Amino acid sequence: VRSPGRSPPLAGLRVPLSEISFPYKFKVTLSDAYDDLAALQGWQQQDLTVSARLDTDGTAGTRSPEDLVGRGVARAVTGRGGAGGEHEQAEVVLTGRGVAGRFATQKQT
Repeated sequence: VRSPGRSPPLAGLRVPLSEISFPYKFKVTLSDAYDDLAALQGWQQQDLTVSARLDTDGTAGTRSPEDLVGRGVARAVTGRGGAGGEHEQAEVVLTGRGVAGRFATQKQT
């Protein structure tokens, strides 16, 4: 989960594939937030980008051509008179990485 643009991630969630079925619903909470979240201002009132990856080898640091990726937007809910921080549900559809993604992630021999 990140703010718009090229901002650093605000939160992350890892779910073992053996524990899910599709469609999969999840909720990211403040307990999933990274430590520097408190230092960032205004994220509660911004739309947030939600990215997901089904990582076939289980190692987040690697990119495989077989990984599935997707992205959606959780729109900020405004006008309710609170401190903010509420967002609509984002829909993330996982698809293949495409030709460019496959080329960039192929193993060099």
